[in-house]
Amino acid sequence: MADRTGTEEIFLGQGVSEKLIFSPSDEQKLSLRKLPILNSVEDVAKLLRFTKEELVWLSYERKVSSVDHYVRFEIPKRKGGKRLIAKPKAQMRQAQERIRSEILKKLAPNTAAMAYRPGKSIVKNAKFHIGAKVLIRIDLKDFFPSITFHRVRDYFESLGYNPGVSTILALLTTDRPRENVKGLGGTLSVASGIRGLPQGACTSPDLANLIASKLDSRLFSLTRSMGTWRYTRYADDLTFSCVQKTDVKELLGLIRKIIASEGFQINPEKTLISRPSTRMMVTGLQITENSVEMTRRDIKRMRAFFHQCESQGLDEVSDRIGKNAYNVARGYIAYMNMISPELATKYQRKHRWLRMPEASAESYVNEVRHNASERRRLNLPVAYPPSATPWDQRDCIRTDESSS
Repeated sequence: MADRTGTEEIFLGQGVSEKLIFSPSDEQKLSLRKLPILNSVEDVAKLLRFTKEELVWLSYERKVSSVDHYVRFEIPKRKGGKRLIAKPKAQMRQAQERIRSEILKKLAPNTAAMAYRPGKSIVKNAKFHIGAKVLIRIDLKDFFPSITFHRVRDYFESLGYNPGVSTILALLTTDRPRENVKGLGGTLSVASGIRGLPQGACTSPDLANLIASKLDSRLFSLTRSMGTWRYTRYADDLTFSCVQKTDVKELLGLIRKIIASEGFQINPEKTLISRPSTRMMVTGLQITENSVEMTRRDIKRMRAFFHQCESQGLDEVSDRIGKNAYNVARGYIAYMNMISPELATKYQRKHRWLRMPEASAESYVNEVRHNASERRRLNLPVAYPPSATPWDQRDCIRTDESSS
């Protein structure tokens, strides 16, 4: 181990090195949580399977550099706008995976957290609010970026790690937005904005849940104190529901105060209050008095995609959407099966290729297209071809089966 007196000299960049103090970590607190005892740079390097020099290079805060430990790109948001994704490169990914497996996965978030956890899902989140007479949905603005480097460092310190170790762990799990600037010496990566949790790192969801645990605890206690209210959080989506008709003004005021005091911001454009006279939605699913359902819009969209794959071919649809159409279709079926297994089975029987391996599915779809083309040419009804594959034999359908 390195010097445990707190005099180890190291500098990791401007604005992040003020707490590089390597005094002994709180071994009792760490042992109670079954976390690794880390006191020095060498201890962290050994845990992450790097040399000390590699660890310093990886965690160093650079405002302008030819080095970038992330691949950066944008993806469209569901309701407009773009989301910046920072995908860690190999060495940074290795460091984050080790931090996640050796530290973060040994810690449990509040039970109100329904995302990024084994056994939890959007369906279980929505089911928690079945039968609601009043529903409040609140969205936290810039959820991952709002969990800054300083908040992450403070969290690692709260676990029992000394300030120096906590600084290194926080530097490895946070990042600043960057832009590529071309100059005479080549392309440089220039940092901008505040350092926070990057969307794309495997450690970000766990840290977000863990750091938001106090928020969850306070909101859960608030709803319990007000009687029949219920609370869950799915990532940045907060849902409150009540099984009785009631006024929400007092509760909303208290919720806003708690959220602000915990360092988060509400997105006012996405705050919504619903009652049974309107459609009640939780994490994209419609809740009723006794069930959780897919929306008609989602069913229609997926049904249309399955039809496009059969009528145009998987390869053509893949080229048009820029993704593997077979994988997208299977993803739709998995999503449908999670919410309504009966509905998923119905569409798997209608579109048999959804049950097949990709190569067999492509051959089957091509045969369906050829069959349809020939029968239209001869002015005959379209029929599905027979299949000799075992996965299709048990799900044969009549050619006159009605579609939906």
